Amino acid sequence: MHRIVQAIDDEVDRSLDQAQTIIDLAADSESVTVVITHGFEFKGPDDELTDLESVRRVTDRFDEHGIAYELRGEQAEPAAFVLETADEIDADLICVGGRTRSPVGKVLFGSVSQQIILEADLPVLIAERSTAGVDE
Repeated sequence: MHRIVQAIDDEVDRSLDQAQTIIDLAADSESVTVVITHGFEFKGPDDELTDLESVRRVTDRFDEHGIAYELRGEQAEPAAFVLETADEIDADLICVGGRTRSPVGKVLFGSVSQQIILEADLPVLIAERSTAGVDE
């Protein structure tokens, strides 16, 4: 079984791009489990991971494609939480989202993605950012 940590934020299109990348990878594997992670910088007593639209949309997409997943969210520094989760579950891969910021479309990474890339001791996959999001 392959275990993938998906570092998710509250940006829906970027999260769906990551989900599609994982779905495409899972098509070549018999067994994949995704651990969807989100580190809340400020988590109130009523904040739940399932309250994020990005999480609801990604889990719906995984359900449609028969991808097993777990949810993990807590108040923590996001990059450290992703890396700790990957270590804890003995993940095979971390999937992060890139950001397109320049007019020529040069991909730059956010500080969380960059920290994960620099500090991870396992492969990190940067999901390609689609121009229109993932088809509904």
